[in-house]
Amino acid sequence: MKIFKSLIACVSTYSKIPMPHVDLDSDDFKYALIFFPLIGAFIGAIEYVLFYSCEALLLPKMFRVLLMAVIPLIITGGIHVDGFMDTSDAFCSYGDKDRKLSIMKDPNTGAFAVINFAIFSLLFLAFSYLINTESVVFFCFSFVIARALSGICAVTIKPAKEEGMLNTIKKNTQLKVVFIVLIFEVVLSLALVSFIKITVALMMLLFSFISYFTYKSKMMKELNGITGDTLGYYMCITELILIIISSVGGYI
Repeated sequence: MKIFKSLIACVSTYSKIPMPHVDLDSDDFKYALIFFPLIGAFIGAIEYVLFYSCEALLLPKMFRVLLMAVIPLIITGGIHVDGFMDTSDAFCSYGDKDRKLSIMKDPNTGAFAVINFAIFSLLFLAFSYLINTESVVFFCFSFVIARALSGICAVTIKPAKEEGMLNTIKKNTQLKVVFIVLIFEVVLSLALVSFIKITVALMMLLFSFISYFTYKSKMMKELNGITGDTLGYYMCITELILIIISSVGGYI
């Protein structure tokens, strides 16, 4: 029952997927993050069905690409994009730590958030357009791996501030257990990808290491830790680069 409530806690917090209503307390978040990649798996499954449905119906390629781009936003409610935009504004301010954290809390959207999201969206569309029948599986696994890596960052990098949702969840999480399960989920995903094309799996593995240590280094330098917003930023960037690897992987 505890595991089931952790599943509900995770899915209801980080997505718009309908879940049964139950009373949750802090104890129910102990293992919640191990289910975070499951949301990515759900997105990937929808994307896979959508891709082949559009192929079977001979729908225009751009129509398919636009639908595939909007699916993650519909399923998650855009919670990760909100973090991406807030963090973009903060980092483009070139202020000190307190200034950056203050900007992240500001509900107003700045120009740099809009500009960076436009760049992100156009890159997402451009490389999604290159997805073919060979690379669509890699594309779908990108959503799983990005969330597993984001979860690993959440449990291994210290928060930048003592208050906030991330800090609350982390205090109530069984960090070692969650970390081991998330690592297993990354390894399993990459192993499944390797059965199709090992070069793509190796590229994803290499990027996973680089992205984690680059993100950790930047966050410790800029904010002396991470926040929920910066995790959304990390997940968006990670997802995009994994999609780029996926699209290129279909042609090599």
